[in-house]
Amino acid sequence: MKAGVLNGGAPHVHRNGLDTGDCRCPWCRQTVSRNELIEIQVGQDELAAEIEAEVKSRLITERDAEIKKVRQENATAIEAAERAMTKREAAIRREAAAAANAALAPKLAEATQAKKDAAAQIKALRAGLEITIAARLEAQRETFEKATAGAVLAERATYQGEKLRMEEQLQNMQRRLQAKSAHQLGEPAEVDLFEALETAFPDDRISRVVKGVRGPDVVVEVLHRDGVVGKIVLDSKNHARWSNKFTQKLRSDQLTEGADFAILSSSVFPAGARQLHMQDSVIVANPARVVVLVHLLRKQILDNFIQKLGSEARASKADAMYDFILSPPCDDLFDGLLKLTRDLSALDEGEVKAHRSTWVKRAQLIQAVDSARAEFVGVVAEIIGGGR
Repeated sequence: MKAGVLNGGAPHVHRNGLDTGDCRCPWCRQTVSRNELIEIQVGQDELAAEIEAEVKSRLITERDAEIKKVRQENATAIEAAERAMTKREAAIRREAAAAANAALAPKLAEATQAKKDAAAQIKALRAGLEITIAARLEAQRETFEKATAGAVLAERATYQGEKLRMEEQLQNMQRRLQAKSAHQLGEPAEVDLFEALETAFPDDRISRVVKGVRGPDVVVEVLHRDGVVGKIVLDSKNHARWSNKFTQKLRSDQLTEGADFAILSSSVFPAGARQLHMQDSVIVANPARVVVLVHLLRKQILDNFIQKLGSEARASKADAMYDFILSPPCDDLFDGLLKLTRDLSALDEGEVKAHRSTWVKRAQLIQAVDSARAEFVGVVAEIIGGGR
């Protein structure tokens, strides 16, 4: 501060010997010179500036402190508000999750039950599909076995028919070429009859009577559950001329054996008879018809046993069977069977020429069937396993 001006407006000293004029000090109202007044004014301005600067500094300091305080308060308030908002948001989320879970609980239970029901249905479908596959495979196996058995039986019938036909031709040629005794001619026919019956009736007991022992040539014992329920006796005659002694002798053997039926397999017949004839309660039949006759008579024996028929009823049924065997309808049936046998023989002759090719093709077809069945089973197994 300039000379003569005290800080805070304190008494000040003016210089002496100066021209004061009319100027007065603005502080003490004393008369001062013009220069001194100027200095006082200058000092006053400087003081005012200093005071203003100091006030501004204080105001700025106070303002900054207030701003800092406000900022701190605002930051604290904002932080508290954020914490409160976070807690509120968490509470709202918990409430929303609880409400959502409560609302979804029935649907979740329903979905779980639906899943269980679907799993049970799939399990049932798999079980049903496995049963269906097993049944189809079993049906295919049975069909194949039946077809195979039918083919085997057809082959046997064809072979037997052809064999009988060729043997008959051979026997006729042998009769013409050489004169032989009855025993010499009858022995091969007897063997053939025995073999044919053994082939046709594997479940029965077929036996030959030893040569030199009185009795029929062949005895068929019909078995049911390992027990003998009836007998059929047969003689085989391969003579050029008929003799009534043939049936008389066989009838005696029938009574001795206690047989139900007697069949004479013969290539010759009494005058006026052919293919089938009844004499002395003995059926005289062409060798080609003997096996079929045994089938019919064997079935009647089994039916009589199962029905536990008495002797009178059995005799009545036997008479009915004899009447049918000697009837024109039965003769027509035998002719039809013989024709079918000849047709099968003719077919067999053609098949013999190409049997190797047929067998190869059959094997290929069987292999193709097996492959297709394996592929079918594999696809089904893959579907069941969830591969598709």
